[in-house]
Amino acid sequence: MLSPNTMDSFYKPASALGALLMLFGCIGEEPINRNTAMFNLAVSDAAIDSVDSVVVVYSKVALLSLSGEQPIVMDIELLSEESGKVDLLKYQGSSKASLVTNKAIPPGEYELCLFVRNGESQNDQLSHVVETNTHSIEPLSIESNGACPLSGEESEYNVGESVLHFDKTLTLQSGDNHFVAEFDLRSGLQKHIEQEFTYTLQKESIKLIDERDAGVVMGTVDHSVIEQCRIDNLIASTIDAVYLYPTQVARSNMGSFSENGRYAVEPIAAANVTTYDGIHYEFDIGYVEEGTYSLGYTCVADKDPAVKTEQALPAFNIYQAEQPVKVYPQYLSEIDFSTII
Repeated sequence: MLSPNTMDSFYKPASALGALLMLFGCIGEEPINRNTAMFNLAVSDAAIDSVDSVVVVYSKVALLSLSGEQPIVMDIELLSEESGKVDLLKYQGSSKASLVTNKAIPPGEYELCLFVRNGESQNDQLSHVVETNTHSIEPLSIESNGACPLSGEESEYNVGESVLHFDKTLTLQSGDNHFVAEFDLRSGLQKHIEQEFTYTLQKESIKLIDERDAGVVMGTVDHSVIEQCRIDNLIASTIDAVYLYPTQVARSNMGSFSENGRYAVEPIAAANVTTYDGIHYEFDIGYVEEGTYSLGYTCVADKDPAVKTEQALPAFNIYQAEQPVKVYPQYLSEIDFSTII
């Protein structure tokens, strides 16, 4: 439950170093050239629990100057440690995988394009999904969301590539600039039968976040709450998750990613609830933009299938809710589900 304290019950300042240093990085390690913006791009993932691996292969990133300068194109396969190949399931919550680090860019306003290599049958060097039950490697395609106007030889896309053109202005200032492409697999990953690409990732489930504008939502779920949720749902084991909803939403109106009734509100993100000892349970939702939100805990997240092949089963429900949850840029909001309601 929320503490009766006022503003301090919603967030802690950036001196809460653990998660925030991971999320926002360190500042001031090197002298800053006042005429240079240091560009950093990473990727992260919201929770999913129905597959073993979701690998996306990134080929390049382009910054499109809004002042008319030539596009700046960076080869991710040369810049990143893993040649642009990232298993998103390893980077959930506030964890992130770096694609571009400290690239010197002229300060200014830009738009960003991210290029990815779509999968082929049984090819683990391209984008793919490893299924939990069969452990088979299935091709993954990422939906494009428009063209990316480049120039010269760079204007030719490789066969099998998709482009994510984020229609959002990036303001690169002198000094450090950190951006994250956040993939919400629970809402965006879809499975198809008897098609060229077994899995697709919807473009609407990918958003670009400026870390200067983002906060972190972390917390715990008391063991007694989880046990009571199991009892009330008549289940012996659970798939536990915490859902994030826009604005203040009543528990009865908290919907799922898969199917919603007339008055249900769809979540905008989710995090798996994890434990290292079966007693202490934690969750972590990273890269949340400033605003007022609600949280909902469920022990039947498996009834809201992350891979969209069918509608949510009727047994899905939000067991406990917390609201309002205030999120501020570069602050940590701590919320605990500690009391059985």
